[in-house]
Amino acid sequence: MKVFLSYHFADARFVQSIHYYLTKQSDLVPYFFGDDLKKKNWGPEQTNHWFEEVSTALSEANAFVLFLGHELGQTQLLETRAAVNSPNNLKIVMVKFPGAKVPANSSLCDGFEPVNVSALDEQSAQECAATLTAKLNRQWVPIDDIPNEYLFDYEKDIIAAYSKGTIDPKLIGKGCPPSWPITERKPAVDETSPLKEEHVGRFRDCDYDADDYRKEEPLVLAAALNDLAQSTTNRLCFPEAGPRKRLSYPVTPGSLTTGVLVSGGIAPGINAVIAGIVERQTMYAEYGGYEKALQINGYQNGFDAIYGRGRHYQSLSKADVQARANRGGSILGTSRLDKLMVADPLARRRALVKIVQKLDRDGIDILYVIGGDGSMRAAHAISRTARDEGTNISIVGIPKTMDNDVLWMWQSFGFLSAVQRSRDLIEELHTEAESNPRLCVIQLFGSDSGFVVTHAVSAIGVCDLFLIPEVPFTMEGVYRHIHATLSRRYKQSGTLETAHGMIVMAETAIPKDADKYFDVPEVGLTQKEKERIASFLQTGRVFGQTPDELRSGGSKLVSQVIQKFVKENKDGLFPERYWRDFRVFTNEPRHQIRATAPSSSDTIIAKRLGTLAVDGAMAGYDDFMISQWLTEYVMVPLRLVVLGRKRIPQYGVFYKSARASTGQPADLI
Repeated sequence: MKVFLSYHFADARFVQSIHYYLTKQSDLVPYFFGDDLKKKNWGPEQTNHWFEEVSTALSEANAFVLFLGHELGQTQLLETRAAVNSPNNLKIVMVKFPGAKVPANSSLCDGFEPVNVSALDEQSAQECAATLTAKLNRQWVPIDDIPNEYLFDYEKDIIAAYSKGTIDPKLIGKGCPPSWPITERKPAVDETSPLKEEHVGRFRDCDYDADDYRKEEPLVLAAALNDLAQSTTNRLCFPEAGPRKRLSYPVTPGSLTTGVLVSGGIAPGINAVIAGIVERQTMYAEYGGYEKALQINGYQNGFDAIYGRGRHYQSLSKADVQARANRGGSILGTSRLDKLMVADPLARRRALVKIVQKLDRDGIDILYVIGGDGSMRAAHAISRTARDEGTNISIVGIPKTMDNDVLWMWQSFGFLSAVQRSRDLIEELHTEAESNPRLCVIQLFGSDSGFVVTHAVSAIGVCDLFLIPEVPFTMEGVYRHIHATLSRRYKQSGTLETAHGMIVMAETAIPKDADKYFDVPEVGLTQKEKERIASFLQTGRVFGQTPDELRSGGSKLVSQVIQKFVKENKDGLFPERYWRDFRVFTNEPRHQIRATAPSSSDTIIAKRLGTLAVDGAMAGYDDFMISQWLTEYVMVPLRLVVLGRKRIPQYGVFYKSARASTGQPADLI
């Protein structure tokens, strides 16, 4: 059902929230005109694109919602008249804001029973959207707070958005919270932790107000962002991670059940995180006197283990995890459950409710989710669903990403181990390419960002070109640079044996002109690869897991198109025999990198994240991600984490310095 939203521009911010909540419903497509229109006069005598767009939207609408604020705008009068006289027999609903009055000289609104809104806040916007959904005879799907798209690529952009004091209504309409989210905390049930400062270090509690135990909470604000935060009344801060005196668990004296799962692929350091969780959770139980009543469920096969049937977990103890803490892989099986992030809101809601009900039957008090961007989104959605379903389950996220693309995490555990292993592999493959002169194309991680690629290339200094999804390129542009590189080496030495090269690419570095080569026999793309690449070119982003066909198709494009160009020998610079026999070889060592053992620093960081995750959960913090952001360990609201996915800015010093190391041009188009 297509729903036209008619509003006065003064009320845009609130209506944007309602618009966002309506987009989260299964069978509603709301139309909301943007800010451009308020700079123009809209009328039927005009033929500009504003008039055309609104007229088209009205002609296609099945329902019309009139938002009545302090005044009814001239544009709204025109829209309402068109709706009343529409041949489509539109269903019309009127919404009255506080203090709204129907103009005395207008009879257009007569006969409609209004939906009354008592306040212009986020909760009221959601309630209004639910009422509208019911009036439109549709089933309301509770909101999971997962935006329909990535809104931000960089934490400083989020800080800047909130530092203005008023969030851009367009961002609100896409799912950005109107105010800076805080990390939720449950009420304390025990005033004194069984742990002592000599066991765990300084407690992070301050003197609490009797009526507001958050009032004197220790908050962390990175010094680098201090200036941005000065201009706003929002407290752009996170609670400092660490042990607290006041605890919210165990709720039932002498009993606690927690769950641990790993979602997505493996990464160096997972076992250290699990060890940190189990050891700290056991310490609370030992000193609290309920060690025998502590149950730690290690879910096998990620979310799918909870979604499935039968016994799906193993009991974890310190003896199970301590010996494996510094090893690669994961003692718990991993998987992704796509049902939690499907596009249809109702189907996703059913999957989320099933997960929550299963966790409730398992008696889970706290669930620790170790995973990447998609897993943090699923964790937040589960937390919201658990709250809606009335269950008292706390959800804690621990970021795991080889791509290092989770927001508010400076460097994920395992990332530097992955970079080091990638660097070593590049060096080995460079030796191969140099010894038997050829061009090597190596594909590393990077489903939506190029952090691993860019770091590894910067660390080795033997690469001629790196390709990442943040920076657009064409195969013509790539060939120009590679051709110049090979030609330079040949001219400098006068021998063919020096004409070798190294290209390092991320798995979703797809050329903008990929469709030109879909039917080139030498490239050899399958039909499925063509479909995946065509779909990717429309959005330029990957949401969730990278499709195998997109990954393999990208590798074929870069390697085979270059080889085709090289063999054509258009300028006749090299002897014919050289170009005819020139070879390009590829290497895709993703699984070798995943399985590498964590470095000492990654083991320490991972274990600390697990430990601090337990401290936060035991103190009642909920729906948060434990993180080392810049110089501090903090608890970040998952609602902030799901606003985007971190990417490398092209204008940044880091990207430019990496480009300088390869000598590649800024423009590869």
